[in-house]
Amino acid sequence: MDSINEGEFVYVPCNCAPEFNSCHEALVRAEVLNIEGETIKVNIGEGTESQAIDISKVHKNPSILILCLGDIVSESQNLDPLAKSILHYCRLFHRDGGQVKYYKTRSIDDLKDIWNEYGKTFSIIIFISHGCTEGFTFGLKHVCISAKELKSVFTLDEEQNKLFISLSCQTGCGDFGSAISNTKFCKEFIGPDSNIHSALASQFCQTFLANYLMDGSNIIESFKKAKKAIPGTMSFNLFLDGEKYVEKIAPIYTPSFERHHCTECGCLGEFDVNGSDYGTVIKCSSCQKYYCHGCIDGIPACKACMVC
Repeated sequence: MDSINEGEFVYVPCNCAPEFNSCHEALVRAEVLNIEGETIKVNIGEGTESQAIDISKVHKNPSILILCLGDIVSESQNLDPLAKSILHYCRLFHRDGGQVKYYKTRSIDDLKDIWNEYGKTFSIIIFISHGCTEGFTFGLKHVCISAKELKSVFTLDEEQNKLFISLSCQTGCGDFGSAISNTKFCKEFIGPDSNIHSALASQFCQTFLANYLMDGSNIIESFKKAKKAIPGTMSFNLFLDGEKYVEKIAPIYTPSFERHHCTECGCLGEFDVNGSDYGTVIKCSSCQKYYCHGCIDGIPACKACMVC
């Protein structure tokens, strides 16, 4: 997140400050009055300071632009209901209607006009359309707009690193997500790695936004939480700066036990030889005292287990 200064206006999740609990909108626009360490205090009215708020939970520009690429045939049964579910959910975040905008188009020229008008203003771009591994599809003939074509449409004077969320089938697999997230207009791209049902696409998007905008989770954590919330096998991928995000999974740990003599009573006690050399303790079955691995044979090697 960009740096925040006193006197600036930010958006505070209503659940982060008790003073905003009764607000109708989920994100409250307020002036920053004081910054201390990793917390801020904002104006809750007539210059009165709020309680301290974790600075990681506030946003400078959580504006949302929803773009629907129609195909005429399936719009009423598929794209329109999905778009409305996302639009109405996003409107719960903001009192100011200008912070959430929705447009439907069926042509690249119109898409370019919309981007030229609002592309610089909005920070979260949500795409709703049909899709394939090469890009978004639209119109009666399901014409595909590729990453290369989007680069010529989504032009910016300077790098802005917007977040792109695609609810279009297959746009999160192959090279499309990688190419989009490696442009000056997009730093993070999220899209389905296969065909996705509209109901699950809506659930994923709403769960992601709830964690990202309300809970203060970063993009990676919000993505992981939203991904886990979807039942079944349909899923999404996240791309960061041209690279697909792959969650690191800790290796499976297999214990291996050995027996050593206890220095207190002389009996044998078991400990895991694959465990930590320092600070890992075992309990003697006879004297009921705890000893660390490094001290089990009378070698005072432990410096952190608080036993020796």
